[in-house]
Amino acid sequence: MISENVKFVPGSDTLPSLLSFEQVGDENWARVGNKAYNLAKLQKAGLPVPEGFCIPIEVYKHYLQYDEILPCIADEIVKVKQNLGGKIAIRSSANIEDGDNLSMAGVFESCFVYNDYDIIDTIKRIFEQSRSVEVVDYLKIHNIEHHELELALIVQRLVESDYSGVIYTGVNDGQLLVQYFNGFDSNLLDDGTTKGSSILINTDGYITTSNGFDLRPLSAKLIQEIYHYSTFIKNHYDGINQDIEFSCKNDRVYILQTRPMSSQMGNIYIHETPAECLESTKQKLLNLVQAEKIELGTNTAIFSDANYSELLPSPKEMDIGLYTYIFTGLDGIPGATQKARNEMGYLNSDESIGIISYIGGRTYFSISRNAGLYHIGFPASKQAYFSTLVNEYLEAIETDPLKGSYPQMGLYLQDPTLEDLEKRFGDNAQSYFEVYQRFVLNMDRLAEQFISYFKGVEANQISQYIHRKGGIHLSKLSAEELVEYCVDIFEHLRTKTCINFVKSARLGFYYSQKVIKLLQSRFSMDREEADKHFSKLTQGLNDSAITNMNISLAEAGSDEEALAIARTSIGHFSTGEMLEIRHLRMKDVPNALETYVSGIRKSGQYKELFTKQKNERMLLQQQLLSMLDGDERDEVDQIFRHAQTYMALRETIKYLLSMEYSLINDGLEQLEKELGMNPGDIYHLFPRELVKLVQDPTTLIHLIKSRKQSFENYKKMEMPSVIRESDIPNLTLVEEITADFDEVTGSFLAQGPVVCGVILNLDEFETLEQAYQTMLGYLEERTPIILVATQMNLTHDPFIAISDGLVIEKAGIVAHGAQRARELGKGAIGGIRSAILKTGMTVRFDPDKRNLMKICNLDAMN
Repeated sequence: MISENVKFVPGSDTLPSLLSFEQVGDENWARVGNKAYNLAKLQKAGLPVPEGFCIPIEVYKHYLQYDEILPCIADEIVKVKQNLGGKIAIRSSANIEDGDNLSMAGVFESCFVYNDYDIIDTIKRIFEQSRSVEVVDYLKIHNIEHHELELALIVQRLVESDYSGVIYTGVNDGQLLVQYFNGFDSNLLDDGTTKGSSILINTDGYITTSNGFDLRPLSAKLIQEIYHYSTFIKNHYDGINQDIEFSCKNDRVYILQTRPMSSQMGNIYIHETPAECLESTKQKLLNLVQAEKIELGTNTAIFSDANYSELLPSPKEMDIGLYTYIFTGLDGIPGATQKARNEMGYLNSDESIGIISYIGGRTYFSISRNAGLYHIGFPASKQAYFSTLVNEYLEAIETDPLKGSYPQMGLYLQDPTLEDLEKRFGDNAQSYFEVYQRFVLNMDRLAEQFISYFKGVEANQISQYIHRKGGIHLSKLSAEELVEYCVDIFEHLRTKTCINFVKSARLGFYYSQKVIKLLQSRFSMDREEADKHFSKLTQGLNDSAITNMNISLAEAGSDEEALAIARTSIGHFSTGEMLEIRHLRMKDVPNALETYVSGIRKSGQYKELFTKQKNERMLLQQQLLSMLDGDERDEVDQIFRHAQTYMALRETIKYLLSMEYSLINDGLEQLEKELGMNPGDIYHLFPRELVKLVQDPTTLIHLIKSRKQSFENYKKMEMPSVIRESDIPNLTLVEEITADFDEVTGSFLAQGPVVCGVILNLDEFETLEQAYQTMLGYLEERTPIILVATQMNLTHDPFIAISDGLVIEKAGIVAHGAQRARELGKGAIGGIRSAILKTGMTVRFDPDKRNLMKICNLDAMN
């Protein structure tokens, strides 16, 4: 390497060599800029700074004078690039950047270089930025002459991180504010369109408040590294608060830069608005779509709430978490659905685990993953199945979203004819049809045997388990023992009770679909007529435990006797939807129990009504069967019988299932009391978090707070029953806010004074020149201006400088406009829809309370 003492001769082919971070010190910091100097200082102090080199200021001076980057510089960068792993980041390090009075955050682009031939163009692009109108205007705002700017560069090993973000020290009496994004592009930190996640870490290293943490979870190790490194850096700079950029890769934190905070942030409030919640929901959907298309090889992804809108209509985290734990599998571990279907002959595999997602406060299943549960061997491979039949299902729903509402009852190809298979699979049709016929024989055999097996063995074992667990005195258990108690029931449901439930439900639905098809094909009914007949054929069913309990209540000699029966027979019923574990049980709500009993007894002669329904069913069945002959009649009778048997058994097992749910509910309520939690807070945790809750409850407080806020915001979102990929950008809040508002609240971006002024909405103007002319008119009238935009960038800096406050719809705390607002002492609010704020509207702007109030008389307010 050439000595750093080599003299620079303008116009020559020799320039000072690159300096490694190890070579940067107090004696040469002016040649490499503040950013490089700070990084070198931190690396020497032992912090995890990616290895790097500095391109000194002389290279920039040479470029300005001769408009060239000499090949010798590019050659040196090629060499260090190889030593740095073949991928590098090139960043600015200006002499006036990252100083005590000026940060220039986001002014210069960070560039990532993979190919050697891009090196010179990349350096030129950054150098040319220094001559851009945006940078010139920015410098003018801060009273800096353009010729004072001198630009060095940093060449660093590129960390293609999972998350990138910014840490602010000294917030809220010594806390750390951390905002971070997916990916490794540091330019996202200044992108107003990108909604990141935010956390506050207290002086003990715990997160106190968060927003978006579930979308981008950080491990306990990462949180501790962020805390310790940030604290060290602040102390290393004599207690001066710092603005620190970082990234995370493979559960490790890397420090990308630090600079003194040029202004104090004051008190920070992390609060999710409905608009922010909506954007996070869209991002989650996009992530799911992308992951699914990559993993499954499908053309798109579609999500449906189907009957979950009834089973889990408004779930909290424990509600849906328990369901996924037990039924649909989680984290690669199969649930009862996968286990039961494998035993039934379906070929579902890991692709079907995790079919359920918590989206916008609702329960949705993936059509593709759900369809994976119906693979019985045609076509032969999983890959072929997803690329043919599953894509066919997705295309059908793209055309008609209603087909995604209950796909297992008509959309999925479960009972194909040979012609159906020939149309799709040509020469393989015959072999696939034989696969199908073997599957049908297996289902018929299972349908004949399972009911007897369940009644003879399984039901007794499940009842004994419930009785045994119900006899445990929960108040005598420790917190750890209560978690073990609950987890034991989770596992019993997953590996025993719910396997029986899934088998019964699958047989019930399988034969129900067959009934509907038979009514259409053999009795020449259209779909509407077939559905009506199917309804009658499945009414008044025998052997439903729930029906039997209701009959016993109706037949009781008195209301008191009925209530006594109810306490033991239906006291475990949920006061809400059964599969939402958080609801109280009827045994704990006397009025609910009394209402239930009263409703059954006042409905008339319950048993007689049931018998009437049963008789009508049997009469219709006889009429239909009389239209058939011999073997055909026996075949159809068997299909009717199987549908009826398993739709009833499904209800019986649900009755048992709800008993175990009641036991879990009791265990969770007792655990909540044992830990001194606020009532209901435990239901904002997922089952897998219970162990962590007992070990260190403090680590979960911020999640509970954040999820409670989101639960309220979910109510304000319009979520359709079927969500196609093309629907995601168009998801909206339930009611579009109009300009006819009195007061709106957003999220905190920057502190500033309360201002009564006039709105100037940049989004309403075709050009910034037009906006500026309007702004000048307000300035002449000495009217305070509240600047509004969906997002803000460098071109808006002059507007920010002469405004009195900012409202930026899509912005986080480290978005460009928010950073500029703090540097210029302007208050700023995010998360308010810019479209409702019309130019000329007069408002009272309060950035600390994060709200805007419409006012009619500006003079009176001032």
